[in-house]
This record gives sequence, structure tokens and C-alpha cells, in this order.
Amino acid sequence: MFIPERNLKDLVVSYLRSQERSISALTKQLKQDGYSFHRLFVTGYLKALADVGMLREKDIPPSKVYTTSAHRELNLYEIVGSRCREATKDEADQVRLAIGVLQKLFRRPIFLREVRECGFSAAIEAPQAPREEREEARRGLV
Repeated sequence: MFIPERNLKDLVVSYLRSQERSISALTKQLKQDGYSFHRLFVTGYLKALADVGMLREKDIPPSKVYTTSAHRELNLYEIVGSRCREATKDEADQVRLAIGVLQKLFRRPIFLREVRECGFSAAIEAPQAPREEREEARRGLV
């Protein structure tokens, strides 16, 4: 099933967390879930994820098998989320703090997806920008 909020990295990592897979097995799983990518694209993407340390690559002739890496560096959003959780116990305060930190860092409004990447899934009590303003901000980021 296609879910636009999930990015390819999260999808690949979730597949590989359950079991290690070859490039062709992963390509088939992606196609089954509505993501039709060419095998060479998936190969390059997996190689890039292995290069940054997110995946481990094993050579089992005639194919390569990928699995999630036991150790990976946290991304900026995960670091902000964990530090905000350490700072206060109230989740509403944690979310507000994360939004404030991200706004200060990026000097722009923060998207809901960015708050979700910090690890906060509860309802967020923050003013929402008008739709036109959000669309303009998205165009500015692309």
C-alpha cells in the first residue's frame, strides 16, 4: 500500500529489520507494496545506505544481501527529539521545545512531518499556517 508520508529509507529499513534480503527480493517487496523502482535504482540506493552505515552488505555469491546495521548515527531530528525528552517530562512541552529548536536552527516554519521525525506522534498544539503559506514554503524547499 502506498503511503506518501513514508520515505524510501524508512521503508527499506523496516523491510530489512524483519529479515535480510537480496536486491531482487527487496525490489519485489517494494513493487508488491506499490513502489515500482528499477532494480538498478534500488541497487544504487542500497549501496548508498550501506556507505553511510545504515545497512550492512554481505556478499553471498551470486548476489549481495543487505541487513540493517547494528550501529548507526542518529539524525538531527532524532537528536532533537531525544534531547527534548530529556529536558522535560510533559510531552506537550517536549513538542513545543522541539518545534522551537527546529525553528531556531532552520530559521523557518516547521512541518508536521519534521516533528514526527523527532519521534513525537501525539496531537500537536501549535498554530497551523494557512494552506497557501505551507505550499509556498514547500516550493521554497524543493
